[in-house]
Amino acid sequence: MLATATRFRSAAQRSLLKPVLASSTTLRSFSSAVQGFPALSQTPLIRTIASRFPAARQFSTSQTTFAAADKDLAKKLNEEYKYEKESAADSEGAGPSKEVFEEAGFKIVDVIGEKEVKLTKTEGSEKITVIFSTDALAESDWSEEVEGEEPESASTSVNLTVLVEKGDAGTLEFAVTVDGGEFMIDNVLYGKSTSLMTEETADADWKRKGLYGGPVFQELDEELQDYFAKYLEDRGFDESLAQAIPRYVEFKEQQEYQNWLKAVREFVLA
Repeated sequence: MLATATRFRSAAQRSLLKPVLASSTTLRSFSSAVQGFPALSQTPLIRTIASRFPAARQFSTSQTTFAAADKDLAKKLNEEYKYEKESAADSEGAGPSKEVFEEAGFKIVDVIGEKEVKLTKTEGSEKITVIFSTDALAESDWSEEVEGEEPESASTSVNLTVLVEKGDAGTLEFAVTVDGGEFMIDNVLYGKSTSLMTEETADADWKRKGLYGGPVFQELDEELQDYFAKYLEDRGFDESLAQAIPRYVEFKEQQEYQNWLKAVREFVLA
C-alpha cells in the first residue's frame, strides 16, 4: 500500500514538474521558472530543488545609462575633432598638391565621403585618368610594421591605376607604385574595349579579370621598360607629380577622418 502511494506521488510530482521544466532552459533559470507557479513552489520537493539553483540575475538598462554613455562618447569625439582641426590649420593642406596637378593639366575629382580620388585630363585623342585612394596609408603602415622601418624615415607608398584611353583603339592600364618621388611601373594591361576597361560595374570588373594581364613587367627587356617609363613621363608623370600624390593622399585621409568624427558625434547625439 505504501509503495503504491509512493508511485502515485512520484507520478503527480512529475506531472507538476513538466510546466516548470518547459519554461526553464537552464538549471540557473529553474528558480525563476518556479516563481510562475505559486502553488507548485510550496511543495517540499520543489523547494529543495529550487534552493540549490539561485534565480538568474535580471539585467536591465535604462535610458539614463544610455544618455550618460552617449554624452561621454560625444564629448570625446568633439575633443578629437577640435584637435584634428587645429592640427590641420598648421599644415600646408592640399594647396601645394593641387597646384602641381593643375600645372600638369589634371582636374581633381574628389568626392567627400569616398576614399578614391581621380585625376583626369584630355590631350589630343587621349584621355588620361589617375586613380588612387586613402587605402595607401593603411597599406603603408602595415608595411612599416612588417619591415620594422621607423615612421620618421618612411615615405608613403601609393598604388595608382593609370588609364590611357584612345577611343576605338582601346585602353592601356598601368599599375603603378609611387614612392620616394618616383613612379615605378608594376604591370601594363591592354584592353581593346575602352568601355570594358573604364566601366565601374561588377560585370565589367569580372570580365576584366578574364583578360590577359600582360607579361611580368620586371622580366621585360630593360630598354623596353625604360620606354614605358618615358611614355608616362611625356604625359606629365614626373618627380613633382610623384611627390604631390602622396601628400594629397595624406590630406584626403585627414579630411575624411575629420568628417567621420563630426558625423559620428552628430549621430550619437541625435
